[in-house]
Amino acid sequence: MWLGLAAIFISALLGLVVGRITDLLYGYLRTTLVTFLLATCGCCYWFYLISSGIITNSHWQIYPSVIGIFSFGFATSPLFVELAVEIAFPCPEQVVTAFLLVSVNMFSSMSLFAFMIVNSGELFFDFMIVNSESFGWVTYCLMGFSAVGVFPLLAVKEVYARSNIDKTDLNLT
Repeated sequence: MWLGLAAIFISALLGLVVGRITDLLYGYLRTTLVTFLLATCGCCYWFYLISSGIITNSHWQIYPSVIGIFSFGFATSPLFVELAVEIAFPCPEQVVTAFLLVSVNMFSSMSLFAFMIVNSGELFFDFMIVNSESFGWVTYCLMGFSAVGVFPLLAVKEVYARSNIDKTDLNLT
C-alpha cells in the first residue's frame, strides 16, 4: 500500500515540478521528454533485474525502481500534451488535448484487457488467484513502450509558434 501511495504522490509532485521547469527553460521540451522516457526505461530495466532474480530482492531496491517508473512515466504526460499543442498550433488546444486523452485511455484500456486473456497469466477467475511468475511479459512491455516513445520524438521538429506568439503578447503589454 505504501509503495502505491508514495508513487502516486511523488509522480504528481514531479509532474508539477517538471512542468514548471520546462516553462522556465524555454526550448528544451523534446530533450526533457527523451530524458524522462530513458529514465523510465532505466527504472523498468532495474525492476526487470529485480523481478528476474539477477539483483537481490529487497525493499530499498523495489521502492525506488517502482516509484521511478511511475514518476518518470507520469511526468511525461503534461509534456507530451504541451509538445502536441505546440506542433499542431493552429488547431485549438482543446481538440489536441481531447484527442490525446482519448488515445491514451483507449490504449490503456487495451493494455489492461490483456490481463484478462486466460493464457496470459494463468488467471483463475473462480478465486482471482494470479500466478505472478506468468506475468513476466508485463516488465518487457513496460520497457518496450517506454523505449518506443523515444524514436518518434527524435524525428519530431520542435516548433514553438504558439509560445512565440504568447511571448510577443507579453512583451507588448
